[in-house]
This record gives sequence, C-alpha cells and structure tokens, in this order.
Amino acid sequence: MEYNSNIQILIGEVLPPVTTNPDGDVNSYDFKWKNAIYVSPYGQETPTKILCYPYNVNIEQIPIPGEHVLIIGGIGSKADVGAPDHTWYYFSPYSLQSNINNNALRGISIPQTGDHTRPATNSIEDYTELRAIGFTPKYINKMQPYIGDILINGRWGNNIRLGNTIQDDIELYNLRPNYKGAAGDPIIILSNTLTDPGDKKKENYVVEDIKKDGASLYLTSTQNFPNFTLSKPLGNYGSKSESEYNSPQLIGSADRIILQAKKDIIALDAKTRVTINTPELKIGDESACEAMVHGDVLMSILVDILNVISAGSIGTAGITTLPLDKGALANAFKQLQYLNSSKYFIKRDS
Repeated sequence: MEYNSNIQILIGEVLPPVTTNPDGDVNSYDFKWKNAIYVSPYGQETPTKILCYPYNVNIEQIPIPGEHVLIIGGIGSKADVGAPDHTWYYFSPYSLQSNINNNALRGISIPQTGDHTRPATNSIEDYTELRAIGFTPKYINKMQPYIGDILINGRWGNNIRLGNTIQDDIELYNLRPNYKGAAGDPIIILSNTLTDPGDKKKENYVVEDIKKDGASLYLTSTQNFPNFTLSKPLGNYGSKSESEYNSPQLIGSADRIILQAKKDIIALDAKTRVTINTPELKIGDESACEAMVHGDVLMSILVDILNVISAGSIGTAGITTLPLDKGALANAFKQLQYLNSSKYFIKRDS
C-alpha cells in the first residue's frame, strides 16, 4: 500500500470516556496514557465513534464530552512501508458556546431519525455526567482582550497574557488594564483570576487585579501600577514607590510565597537595597526566639560603661584610681565606631 497526501477531515462531537477497551485489542485503546478520545462525526446514518489522539502532544487541550472538535486522518506510530496504520488526530475544541469553561453542545452528532429532539439547554447545572468523570463546570469570566495581545485562557480562570500597554485615548474597550506605561511596550501576566461572575446570563469581561486575584506574576517593561500598595508603603527613599516604579520589574503576589532551593542557595542580589517589609522576622526556623540587638541602644549602653570605666573610682582616703590598661580602654572607644553598620538596618521595636 502506498502513502498519499489525501486529506481526511471530519468534525464531530466528543463522547464520554470509557475505562475499558471496547474492542478487545489492548493496543487500540489507551485513553489513560495518550489522552485519546472518542469522537462521533456529524452526518452519519448510524452511530459512529472514532478513536482520536491529540494532534499536538506539546500543547494539549483535553476536550470534555459534548464539545466539538475537528479531526484529521493520518498515519500512526506503527506505520511502515507495507502498512500505513491509519490513525485519527483531534484538534482543540472550537468555541461553540464562546465559553471559557465549557463549550459542550450535546446530541448534535446523533443520527436524526423520526422525531428525535436535541437537548433544549446546556446550562452547567445539567452536566451530571461531567461531574461523574471529575469535571466541575463553573462560570468563568473572559479576560478583556486588547488588540494584538495573545491570551491563553484556562478553563478555570488561570490565564496567561502576552500583552502590551494600550493607548490612553482608545475607547474601544469595556475595561482598562490596571497598569500604565508607554503604548506598545510588552508585559507578561500569569494569573489565577478569582472574580465574581455577577449576572450569569451575561458575558462579563474581567482584567487582572494584583489585589483580588488568587495568585499572579507580572513581568513588565515600562508599566507601573497606580493602585498597587504594600502592607507598609516603601515610600521614596531615593527611589520610586511601589505604585510609581516604571522600569522593568517582576511582581509576584499571593497569600503565601515559598521559595525553596533544593540543592543550592537562594541569592537575593540588589544594586541598592533589599527591604524585608514585615512586622516580624524569623531567621533560622519558626522556633527562633533569640532577640536581635538594636545597635543604637547597644552603642549607647557600651559608651556609658566605657565612660564609667574611664572615669575611674575614688578609693580610700579620697584617692582616685584609674584603669591600669589605658591602651585597651582607648582601643575599645576606637572600635565602637564600627559597631553599627552603615548599610544594614533593622526596625526598632516600639
């Protein structure tokens, strides 16, 4: 049998998965391992299901039953010169419902005979069979698109925006981004956008929000975030505040952040300063209980002690006694100037 380049393309409805091999051939069905699905093509006189594998194994969007996909025929992994091993591959579901979470429309592929009636509704409350296989339908808002952006929208509100700063005078969009910057300059945003969908009958757009989103990561170029605040404002201190800074920066925000170096160090390398903005700091582990010293207070105490020693004492008969090792005393005074660092500081307890 010779190979040819004839293209076979069908459109069909994704069928519910099965957990056993219906054909008795252990090599023909491996849904659990290769994300294979069954697709029922449109327009068949009798119910038909075709086993299909992902067209792109590097970027896979796993369909849910009731969604609709384009499938294309090609050769399979067991093909050789004498046996093409015809295999079907599926593309990502098309946006039949324009819904981020669920684009299912069930029953379209069922052969139309007699007075067969298709389902009248596809609201997420009806998808009992989806819940049975582990899929939880949810109302998810769409991200506000800006012209030229590349948006990767997860089914659950987990998004990636490869975007830019839009011009201030453009009135095309319902929502403006929460950042400012030079028009056309790039920005990358990864976010778990947790929003109230509001009226479920409307398709409301949302934009990323550092304060409201579950967790987010921003890689900027010239953008700044006018409404971005910290628990304790940085202030200016010779640099721009957290809401004004408009040079390339990385901003990560979540309820908890853990950085773990599994085999080597964690290095914080800053050109000017590292600020640890927290009401309490533990070094070592969570059981740390040794208090850190306030340098200025310690300096004052040590100066008073040395002055007392330097002044000597009045002995019997009113005779004044002075320290015997005046050199050591003078050296102690000299070393005091190095006690406090000129670069590293801690906040004094109130």
